[in-house]
Amino acid sequence: AQTLMNLGVVEAEEERFDAALRHLTSASELDPTHPLVLSNLGTVLHKTGQFSRSVAVYRQALAFEPESPNLHYNLANSLMDLAIQSDYPMLDSAIEEYSACLFRDPLYPGALNNLGNALKELDRFRPALRAWTAAQRVAGGESEDVFANLLHLRLFLCD
Repeated sequence: AQTLMNLGVVEAEEERFDAALRHLTSASELDPTHPLVLSNLGTVLHKTGQFSRSVAVYRQALAFEPESPNLHYNLANSLMDLAIQSDYPMLDSAIEEYSACLFRDPLYPGALNNLGNALKELDRFRPALRAWTAAQRVAGGESEDVFANLLHLRLFLCD
């Protein structure tokens, strides 16, 4: 399973996603309890726009490694993209997963930023502002994405 996973990761890095999916799917069939294999499979499914499948795979991985902030973060990202694509109520689930990530790692800047994005989508502007402000503090003012989100929200609220 390890060799197939490594091949899948290399293929994904080279953006050969069909080959990456074949290798990672085979690896997950050989070892369906390996969280890293499942995480990599979920990542490639997400990159190829297969958000429902990536959600299922990340949930499977979390069953074996429930304390992983990265798995909660990746699941939240897939849920958010699924929500934006077709199932808006899934944003609440994305917020829950970003919160689960932050419970395990309170200084995870991507989770703080994307939590703010999800909250803004639900018109929860003050909590979004708090999340982005925290992300800006954690990133030391170095994140252009967070700065842009903060600026956009402040301009929006001032209109």
